[in-house]
Amino acid sequence: MFRFLIVFCLVLAGMGIAYRDGSLYGGIKPYNAALHVWAVSDDDTGSAVIQNGQFEIKNLHPGRYRIIVEGLYPYKVTTKPDVIVNDSAATDAGEIQLRMN
Repeated sequence: MFRFLIVFCLVLAGMGIAYRDGSLYGGIKPYNAALHVWAVSDDDTGSAVIQNGQFEIKNLHPGRYRIIVEGLYPYKVTTKPDVIVNDSAATDAGEIQLRMN
């Protein structure tokens, strides 16, 4: 029984390091049309402040994300679906063009 508990604890500890976090970065056009950006997946969410039209969201689990940019008036909230974040890699989300209301 004691051996089983040790093995079980080692397996649980190993599950916590099964992946390393990735990140994603990109740009917003126009550069001053938004303040915040989010990356949302089925099991993870990250956010960042947009500075000079650029953003980087760190510590994301590997997976498929939807990027949501909160546009400042008169710009709309804009989304970019299906951005893939890989294990221990920085993903370029490209430039996200905001549209006016």
